[in-house]
Amino acid sequence: MIESKKSNFERTVLVGVINESQDEEKLKEFLVENKEDILIKTSEVPKMLFDALDELSNHSHHRKENAQLIKIMEARLEKEKLIIRLIGIAIIVTTILIIFSK
Repeated sequence: MIESKKSNFERTVLVGVINESQDEEKLKEFLVENKEDILIKTSEVPKMLFDALDELSNHSHHRKENAQLIKIMEARLEKEKLIIRLIGIAIIVTTILIIFSK
């Protein structure tokens, strides 16, 4: 006996398995009766796969851009740290000179 279940999922996968207790002719009849629905569902699969691949590609592309931006920001941060250290050293040296010049 061929079992049929309705699903609330937006997309479903149709799997047909014949075991010893099932009739191959009934399966063929089921496939013929439902061929339009089966063709619609199978035609959606490539689109779904290509959409998923496009999304992954976009994520990958943006990840590379973000990695480049992070490197640029890290370089800027290192320059700013160096400037802050130099300013700090200049303040300390100026303070020492003022103290010892009196």
